Amino acid sequence: MRVLVVSQEEIGRLLPMSECMTAMAEALGTLARGAALLPLRQVLVLPGGQGAFAVMPACLEAPPALGLKAITVFPGNHGTAFDSHQGAVLLFEMEHGSLRAVMDASAITAIRTAAVSGVATRLLARPDAGDLAILGTGVQAASHLEAMLLARSIRRVRAWSRRPESVARFAERARRRHGGLGRGGGERAGGGGGSGPRLHRHLRAGAGPAGRVDCSGSARERRRVLATGRSRAGHGSGGAVPLLCRPAPVGAQRGR
Repeated sequence: MRVLVVSQEEIGRLLPMSECMTAMAEALGTLARGAALLPLRQVLVLPGGQGAFAVMPACLEAPPALGLKAITVFPGNHGTAFDSHQGAVLLFEMEHGSLRAVMDASAITAIRTAAVSGVATRLLARPDAGDLAILGTGVQAASHLEAMLLARSIRRVRAWSRRPESVARFAERARRRHGGLGRGGGERAGGGGGSGPRLHRHLRAGAGPAGRVDCSGSARERRRVLATGRSRAGHGSGGAVPLLCRPAPVGAQRGR
């Protein structure tokens, strides 16, 4: 039996964000109905803390599918020719367990993670939410911006990073890809450390009672920032924290 091999470039063309959001909504519904098996990922932290190796299996009843994502996570790859997340997604057919496809995991991870956030935002954010803040300017920041633009009518986008030059690059890429984004002071760079209790306070102040936060970042940092108490909290990775709020009253916009 032939095995289909799908490259990173091909996935970007074959899996548009809008279609992935539709697929993720269906998959989440299947999981909620108990018609999917989705155990927690197994993560092997490499000696010296240079990276990690993670394995994520899943089984879906309808449509019948059996799959596995295996990735390496090497944060030191940022700024190099290598992605921080690399690996493959394996797809098997359910009748005989035969391997049917091998797909690049970097592209799927970038699109799928943001697609789930987009679905959640579409269902859970206030209808009038339109101010978007993105903490982080990496791959997940770009894909989450695309998902949020599909989930809500966004009036303003602000980005934060420890490095001002990263914010400037992110803003320029976003303007090229999403031509409707203006230049009215939408990008801001933060200084100093941005994790732990200080970031927690920023998130709480920025979201307020009307805000919604999607966390996609370091598992360790996410546990420190927003502990949900659910069994899956702290078991993801990505690199961005999108924050979507309704307009604040006059005089309360600072920090949103």
